[in-house]
Amino acid sequence: MGSFALLLALAFTLALAFLKDWKRPVGIVLIVMTVVSAFFYYYMTKIDEEAKIVPKARTIENIRILYSGDKKTLLYDSEFQEMLKKQYGIVIDSVKAGAAESDMLKGIDGIWFSRESEKREFDRRHPDMKYQAKNIFHTPMVLYSWAEVTKTLIRQGIVEKKQELYALLNFKKLQDMQGKTWESIGLSGGYEKIRIVSDDTEKDNPVSLFDRYIKQGQLTYPLISGCENAIIELYQTQPGYREKLKDTRVLIPEPITLNLHPFIALTPKGKDLLVTLEKPDVQKFISTKYGLRSGAGEISAEVAKELGLPQRISVSQP
Repeated sequence: MGSFALLLALAFTLALAFLKDWKRPVGIVLIVMTVVSAFFYYYMTKIDEEAKIVPKARTIENIRILYSGDKKTLLYDSEFQEMLKKQYGIVIDSVKAGAAESDMLKGIDGIWFSRESEKREFDRRHPDMKYQAKNIFHTPMVLYSWAEVTKTLIRQGIVEKKQELYALLNFKKLQDMQGKTWESIGLSGGYEKIRIVSDDTEKDNPVSLFDRYIKQGQLTYPLISGCENAIIELYQTQPGYREKLKDTRVLIPEPITLNLHPFIALTPKGKDLLVTLEKPDVQKFISTKYGLRSGAGEISAEVAKELGLPQRISVSQP
């Protein structure tokens, strides 16, 4: 546009040269006005175009939810919070709760459960409540053990190593062994009785049980049941434990049983969050860092290989 103005001024100057003396002042005025107008138009157009490029400030939507189980670390993850706020204009105000009594639901936009059984209990307590629900995330149920314990179970024909995975083939035989000592089936020094420790659904959650299993070790917790995402979350969020995780073994039942994490939206804002949780970038972040699988049933290949987990699983529900 500036070049055009210069050419325009040059053209007027040449024309001015051919004007008679008494007409030249008028021509000079016209040239100045034309050049000034051209430059004014150029800069106003540029400002207008730049204004279109600058993004409008996103309206921030505060969404209040109840959650259960092991989601606190995810919901308070600064990277996760920044993603939701910057890309989707959402700020989650989360409160941990159990079955969500009626007096706790005032001002609540949604509930994110950690078990399908919790949702069934909610439905029993609130049979007439209308909401939109979806099982966006799930995680396989597994057994966690240790290298020496797993070798003993392999010798007993209960576990089989398949490439880098440990398949739990005969869970019934393992159940029938409960009450015997570990030493009686070949584990040296295993004087404790065989039992599969599981979390207390009323007072506990799978991640806190897994945390005790890691910290207290094989003597206290030779074998526990839990969710696959627990080991992924610890591996990704607490690198100091990675060396110890090398001695853990994840025993994968066949067939796989999934633990569902349903989300129910109670308000339009809750529905906005439900839709956001289905976004590919949000699901990738949650599956990679916190191990909750989404519809594709896939986790990071690197993490799967490091921890002895299947990268992909069937997403058929129990």
